[in-house]
Amino acid sequence: MKKIFLGLLIVATFATFATFSFAQSTDDYKKGEFYVGYSANVIDISDVGGDPVVLNGVNVSGVYNFSKYVGVKGDFSTHHKRNFSLQNYLGGIQIKNNAREGSRVRPFAHVLAGVVVASEGFRARGGAFSMAVGGGVDVRVNKRVSVRAIQVDYNPYISGGFYSNNVRVGVGIVF
Repeated sequence: MKKIFLGLLIVATFATFATFSFAQSTDDYKKGEFYVGYSANVIDISDVGGDPVVLNGVNVSGVYNFSKYVGVKGDFSTHHKRNFSLQNYLGGIQIKNNAREGSRVRPFAHVLAGVVVASEGFRARGGAFSMAVGGGVDVRVNKRVSVRAIQVDYNPYISGGFYSNNVRVGVGIVF
């Protein structure tokens, strides 16, 4: 539980700093954004003889845009079902048109890599390589808020000889 709160705190701090510190910029694009939303992770366990499992959770991310179209992204997600949980700690690049004016509908793509930690009850089972490759669509409500209509990521985990093909889907709010 401490890892979850630490991850949320780090991402929220970074995103808040990026969003509010650069919001007053005279540039023609937004320097930062913060996302929070519902997320479902469909875990493929067919390699061990099981059907896919759906875990429900939360996805939080922060982006610092160093150009109109490219930003560096920190992403944390946590998914749970009964006493089993997964936490993704990811970072990478996001591609999106971040112009202050223009289209209300803004598609984006990202490539992220990092670590996933699986836990059963209070016992962590160690970390493994994880990545998220995907994107989605944000719909601007006003100058400061957008709705993330959909986000879909291919989200595999690789640990030793075990490889799990997973899909992460989410919706939420972008500030």
